[in-house]
Amino acid sequence: PRCPCPQRALHGYCLSQALRFAVEEINNSSTLLPNVTLGYEIYDTCSEPTNFHATLCALARKGRHDVQVLPSFQHYEPQAVAVIGPDSTRLALTTLPGPAHPPFPWLPLQISYEASTELLSLKRLYPSFLRTIPSDRKQVKAIFQLLQHFGWTWVVLLGSDNTYGSAGLDALQELLTASNVCVAYRGTIPASLDASNPQLHNLVRIITEVKVNVTVVFSSRESVLPFFEVVVQKNITGMVWVASEDWLLAQTIWQVPGIQTIGSVLGMAVEKPESTVLERFEAWKVSEEGAVAECAGRESVGNARLNCTQCCTGCRALATVPDMYDAQSSFNVYSAVYAVAHGLHDLLGCDSGACSKGTVYPWQVRAPSSVCSEACEPGEMRTAELLPCPRCVRCPTSFTDPFDCQACGLGEWAPEKSEICFNRTIEFLSWSEPLSWVLLSLAVLLMLLIAALTILFALNASTPVVKSAGGKACFLMLGSLACTCSSLFCYLGEPSQVACLLRVPLFAISFTVFLSCVATRSFQILCIFKLNARCPALYEAWMRRQGPVLFVAASTAAQVALCVVTEAVSPSVPHREYGVRDEWVVLECARTVSSLETHSSSHKVPVLTSVLNNPIQGCWERVNHGLSGASVGRDLSCIPTPQSCSNTLSPFPLYSPRRQRGSSLIISGVRNFQ
Repeated sequence: PRCPCPQRALHGYCLSQALRFAVEEINNSSTLLPNVTLGYEIYDTCSEPTNFHATLCALARKGRHDVQVLPSFQHYEPQAVAVIGPDSTRLALTTLPGPAHPPFPWLPLQISYEASTELLSLKRLYPSFLRTIPSDRKQVKAIFQLLQHFGWTWVVLLGSDNTYGSAGLDALQELLTASNVCVAYRGTIPASLDASNPQLHNLVRIITEVKVNVTVVFSSRESVLPFFEVVVQKNITGMVWVASEDWLLAQTIWQVPGIQTIGSVLGMAVEKPESTVLERFEAWKVSEEGAVAECAGRESVGNARLNCTQCCTGCRALATVPDMYDAQSSFNVYSAVYAVAHGLHDLLGCDSGACSKGTVYPWQVRAPSSVCSEACEPGEMRTAELLPCPRCVRCPTSFTDPFDCQACGLGEWAPEKSEICFNRTIEFLSWSEPLSWVLLSLAVLLMLLIAALTILFALNASTPVVKSAGGKACFLMLGSLACTCSSLFCYLGEPSQVACLLRVPLFAISFTVFLSCVATRSFQILCIFKLNARCPALYEAWMRRQGPVLFVAASTAAQVALCVVTEAVSPSVPHREYGVRDEWVVLECARTVSSLETHSSSHKVPVLTSVLNNPIQGCWERVNHGLSGASVGRDLSCIPTPQSCSNTLSPFPLYSPRRQRGSSLIISGVRNFQ
């Protein structure tokens, strides 16, 4: 059938000419693949069905028209050893086996010149895929840095309705989300070639209503053409458009009438190709014009069957109207053909001047080895230095590609020399841990002891022994001590909001009550043995105005106030700590730094009450020493005389002195002494 050459097919024709030019140049070379002639077949890939047909033709067994199923494909010899193309991400994914299929070593080497999606860089999924165009990840980073450089923090994102647009916007939005750039709107440009499409008009209307000045358009050139026709029709001016490389230099876009009024256009473009190659290519095309004219003459006399790769009557414009986009893509095709040629040159051992005639299988053909430094190991990245050569350095807890360490997610980690991130293990002091069992056993044992003492004191509450030990205050001390032990349960298990709020106040308040009672009793010893003898009026005022009760109540109230203020200013909340170990996520209760000072002050009351015990600690020991059988007159400053003992009973008595049988005193029911 006749091969039509409409305007949109001129780009593909230019690429096919670049392939022909590269093959003819290699076949005419005496140094690259000597005595070897490269052949080629060119297929139209304007749609997925035609692309799939071309793929099956390339996979068909040599000399046949079907793909044979063999027990082993190691020696399978398909029609082609390499495939150049196709020209888009969508068609490249059609050609290659998907992620659900295992990699096939018998597939021909595929080198694309325009498929730029980052997905195709995954070698474990697409081992036979290479390309001569940078991946989209590079230009996504460049667009992100451009927005950061100009301080544009309120943008619109538009992408074409294909893998190229959606994957590019996903990667860009991921970077923007982690920065201070806000996305006002994200839209998809419909796959339509008609500017009258109502979806296009609705998309443009939304952009005008959002009222942003910067719009990122990550789209293929086919989709963006009708979009800008609508933008011109709606008279949208003065905006900044950030373009992806696919349409930035496309001449069809800049030939839209009125396109110069839409505003400023910034974008990413692939590095300019070598001028010497383009000059040889242009000279070769000029030499082909004679064949084109001859082809046109044959067509005029009725020759209906034409070879479109050789003759195209509407393609003379390629030589007269240069397009930088066509030039860049042509150079990519040229580079892809030469990559295959160098691979075959090394495989066939052509350095000696003559190539071997052995059979070539697809899995043997790979990119030529001409590198400054060897490939980095998994878990390493290549440094940016160019001289003398880039070096490979180890990535800390991350996975890697050949040029950049990519950090794992917050809840992930990776060991050294790993390309895969693993989920971190969540760690906390669970109830089943051996340490938890030890702590629980001690706490339960202590609480049982407290319960036993409480029952024993309750049964003997009216005896002199219990009264001398503290009376009713003993129950308050035992209860507060039990609450202190129970605070341990807030430290076990996965931290919760309630446990984090209770663990410190429960311990601090209950321990304050306990230490306040101990401090009061200790102070009474000091009063009875010293203060009462020197200032009896002060001691009587202390006992008459319920001094011990007021002291315990004031200490507890102060502690409660400090805990309430601390929790109100900066409450203790469950927190995930990632810095303990790379493979752990430690669940704990944490506060902000500003609250630590307030939190530390909540322990001042227990500290102060415990300090009150120190002045009378030695006196208390000396009393115990006297009760153990020492001479009564050994330390008269600590042993009370009958005249210095008061019959006034306080709520917190150290002991309850009473007269028995003359001048004898009973202290704690331990020993009588005269």
